[in-house]
Amino acid sequence: MQNIIIDKPYRFVPPKPGRLWPRLMRCVLPAYLNQSHGIESYELLGVDRLTASVEAGHGIMLTPNHCRPCDPMVVSLLSGRIGRPLNTVASWHLFMQNRLLTWVLPRMGAFSIYREGMDREALKCAIQILTEARRPLVLFPEGVITRTNDRLNHLMDGTAFIAHSAAKQRADTYLAQQLAFYPPEYFGEQTTPDQMLETVERYEEDLTDKVHVHRPLHAAVEVGEAIEASPVRARGAEVDPVMAKIREQLETMLARLKTMRPAGRPGQRGHS
Repeated sequence: MQNIIIDKPYRFVPPKPGRLWPRLMRCVLPAYLNQSHGIESYELLGVDRLTASVEAGHGIMLTPNHCRPCDPMVVSLLSGRIGRPLNTVASWHLFMQNRLLTWVLPRMGAFSIYREGMDREALKCAIQILTEARRPLVLFPEGVITRTNDRLNHLMDGTAFIAHSAAKQRADTYLAQQLAFYPPEYFGEQTTPDQMLETVERYEEDLTDKVHVHRPLHAAVEVGEAIEASPVRARGAEVDPVMAKIREQLETMLARLKTMRPAGRPGQRGHS
């Protein structure tokens, strides 16, 4: 029997970042579920979808139904298949049951949420986990144990709020990363239509995930002077001489091709 009413001021309990304890707990989890909750067997369905999302680097939120107290442990069986631990949102009262749970839960990736009021720290932690996309986040949208495995209760809107907030942060972060690829002096007095078009295409692709090619394009391939590589590496040099010559030739050819743009053809140029 769990003690739900806790006569203590709420303090947010963050998750621990380590991987050792989740890995060790996975070894004993099936036996524990069998002995304590009567789960003698299990199967994991659709794991290839989760694996694909993990490999793609997506922020992942798992939103299962919550019919039994052991649901978080059952869901954590997925971590062994995808090769990384999970973070789980757990009611604060679980951390206050005894010293063992107070110690174990954060090391298993769980963090607390105060269900009786606004918990900004928990929301911030959940959004950060999704934004960084290092571990999938487990959140039970029903919020309570229902004891009805064949019927869903009301789903809390906070689940969607966390997902939208994290998606917005990931989009803002990605766009900022793309901006960093453009040096401050990229646009100047001699900016060509080619530079403007390629920049518009790139931002359009970043924002909409669709590629729209502005035709017509003109490709130029130029072969530079041969660069001889010495068998002896210049270890004391700040920049390798071969790399310095490659950069010099590329910049020279880029500058020359920029001035050779065909009249009336606002296409992009490139060379190698």
